[in-house]
Amino acid sequence: MIDLQKYTVRLGTEKDAAIILELINVIQPEDSWSLEHFLWQYYTGTMNTMVYLIFHQNVLVSLYVAVPKRINIQGEIREGFMVQDVMTHPDYRGQGFLHYLSSLCTKAILERNEIAYTFPNKHSENSFRRNGWTELSKTPLRTMTVDSSEKSHNKEFAIEPTAQFDERVDKIWNESGLQIGVQRDSSFLNWRYSRPATSYFRFYILKDKGFLILKLFNNGDKRILHVLDIVISKSATDYVPSVLTFIKQFALKNGAALITCWLDEAHCYAPVFDAFGFSLDLQNNRYVFVLAPEKDLKTFSSSNLWHLTQGDSDVY
Repeated sequence: MIDLQKYTVRLGTEKDAAIILELINVIQPEDSWSLEHFLWQYYTGTMNTMVYLIFHQNVLVSLYVAVPKRINIQGEIREGFMVQDVMTHPDYRGQGFLHYLSSLCTKAILERNEIAYTFPNKHSENSFRRNGWTELSKTPLRTMTVDSSEKSHNKEFAIEPTAQFDERVDKIWNESGLQIGVQRDSSFLNWRYSRPATSYFRFYILKDKGFLILKLFNNGDKRILHVLDIVISKSATDYVPSVLTFIKQFALKNGAALITCWLDEAHCYAPVFDAFGFSLDLQNNRYVFVLAPEKDLKTFSSSNLWHLTQGDSDVY
């Protein structure tokens, strides 16, 4: 328990933007946030984000955030959260702040009969374990090296770019046969892929049989292509190899030396990704954790039921 005589704990609001941004940008100056990013991430529309704050006098020293998500569990849409932006100022670490805030947030979620998931870093991982979160799996990172000497070609396949998603994605998601995941309807996808100062490539597959989102990322002099999401109607899964060929051609045309994605080894698309050369990164040591009421926990913590992709996280 932290010393509540010395520190103040309260929930934050949109009015705390300046002090929250100051803390975030001190901790991660290489990935600083703008006010526009802050508002998009926490306060778009009617989002009821839970923002927990700890102050030392008037200085914000710790932050713990749970952003609302609508989660589909085998056809039932449940209210839930993604816990993210768990951080403490370097001068105040080692005092149990994040563990304390995690206990408050965990209690609030379970009291509301809601569910949650998170991708903690190694520093905060054990706090989730101690507060009763369940380890779902390692983040299912896959990679494939692209041979730049291979020539790209324009093989005909019906994948068309789109600036925005419409009601077709609702149909695709509902007909995908995927069991658990953030509800990927047009409202969610258009919000998720409108992150400020970020470029995405959005596609429809066979007009209304699937959707695909890609992102190019420069890491020094190396260009990487992230496959942020791919969902295909169950009746059209025979086209997954053609989609992967399109992704590889996109990488070649854009000078990407590496393609990455997240896909669990038990996912229904996994055999095709395996055969195509997307290998699970066995050196990866980051984990996904979930939280749910007891009646939902067995199902919610079954990694083979999840559709979990890089698009579910901003940390690739």
